[in-house]
Amino acid sequence: MNDPVPAAPQRGRPRSEKAHNAILEAAAELLLDNGLAAVSMDAVATRAGVSKATIYRWWPTKETLALDALYHEWAAVPPARDTGHCAATCSACCAPGPGSPASGPTGA
Repeated sequence: MNDPVPAAPQRGRPRSEKAHNAILEAAAELLLDNGLAAVSMDAVATRAGVSKATIYRWWPTKETLALDALYHEWAAVPPARDTGHCAATCSACCAPGPGSPASGPTGA
């Protein structure tokens, strides 16, 4: 009586996690090197080795891609170590380093 309804089969190819990560990494590199105004979906596609259609399946605009790329980058940063002293912890957390978001688009 209460037979489970079978799930509808997925249409098309499954989305590639490898392509997804390549796009996020390419976008983050371009953003940090050039800033948002200079980044295009064409440039991201070329650097990631995917088509623009692949990018647009996940992100409708370069701004949404930029946000997701930055969230992806920040998620990879380990949490700051608690030194037991507020000023030292804040300094260690916020000190810019090469390629960090706080260091700006040129990494300086």
